[in-house]
Amino acid sequence: MTQPFTVRRGDVLQADVGHGAHFYVIVSNDARNAAGHTFLGVRITSKNKYANAPTTAALSAGDGVTCKDPSGLPMRGWALADRLCEVPPPGAYRPAGTPEPRLHHLGRLTASTMSEIDRALRAALGL
Repeated sequence: MTQPFTVRRGDVLQADVGHGAHFYVIVSNDARNAAGHTFLGVRITSKNKYANAPTTAALSAGDGVTCKDPSGLPMRGWALADRLCEVPPPGAYRPAGTPEPRLHHLGRLTASTMSEIDRALRAALGL
């Protein structure tokens, strides 16, 4: 099974990769994303205790990403660049007993927010 949308850098996905549903920003390049084996993402949190860390980037209502709930409220929070992980697409190899990942596309972040995430990734990875 494949996802019913093309995953691109800057997309915000709600994904359940076996630890409950969480929000991720896709940070892998589009050539890797097109191959479809896995996507690289960073977790999003709404906890402001991470707000001033150099490895975080703020999301704002201006990004146009809405939460997947009946309210349709804009997503606010922080991308945690030090929480980089693989987000497998549906149908990807996974260990026995691991549930099929469920992905929900919530929108795409603005170029300015992605620049901030790039800055946070450089801090997290020492680049």
